[in-house]
Amino acid sequence: MIVEFRFDDERPRAWMTRLAALLDDGHVDIQIAWVRTGASRPAGLEALFELERMLLRNGRSSGADAVSKDACGTHKRTDRKPDIVIDFTNVEPEAACSPRLYLRPLYNGAAGEDAVLAAILSGDLPLIEIRNEIGGEILDAGLTRRISDFRSDLAGVSVALLFDVSGSMEAKLPSAREAATHVLTWLDATLDEAAVYTFDTHLDEVAPFTIGLKTLPDSMSTVVPFGATSLHDAIAATAQENPSHDRVHPHRVNAQYETPPVKG
Repeated sequence: MIVEFRFDDERPRAWMTRLAALLDDGHVDIQIAWVRTGASRPAGLEALFELERMLLRNGRSSGADAVSKDACGTHKRTDRKPDIVIDFTNVEPEAACSPRLYLRPLYNGAAGEDAVLAAILSGDLPLIEIRNEIGGEILDAGLTRRISDFRSDLAGVSVALLFDVSGSMEAKLPSAREAATHVLTWLDATLDEAAVYTFDTHLDEVAPFTIGLKTLPDSMSTVVPFGATSLHDAIAATAQENPSHDRVHPHRVNAQYETPPVKG
């Protein structure tokens, strides 16, 4: 069987080398076609990846690292027709190309690296789907799923505000309340829900998950910081509280916000 990868000619990356090596097991012939997409690299993109590598990965490499085409191996495109094409670009398939499967990853419904970057830079991870370009079907777990309907589904988020009320927060609690108030004002009053918790050595629920919670409960203005801190236990306990209430759904973003502990 012959598998052809189609990559952006201007953006060879380390993940491409790993993908080719993963399938090159002696039973599959790998071909690589470098495709000119005409898309330019977004300004500052490589600097952003380098900053991420230094700050978040302690200098370790990742699949986003830019590499040379030679690093992707000696796989050359030949005149043999591939059985399967996996196209990571947004360029239309070649008219003369007629494989059994022509697969293209989609990121939030769009193809190409720019679609991935657009989703990530907007603060989200993309929904990834695989489309067979021959018939237009979406493949799910290897099975064909024909697109029968399109609809927009707006979903809210679930936010747990977790306040450290130990003694170390005495000077910081007013700022924490102000930051939490800002978070609540950003939420959609008709879709999003929030809950409020406090902790020192144990967790207390101040307000349960409520849709349309736009201000902190009045009791938060009278809290007096005191005692020791058990941050990690409190976060774990809040995470346990979150899935248990009946308004959390699989398609929602469920997050906890905690006020930062103060050293010293």
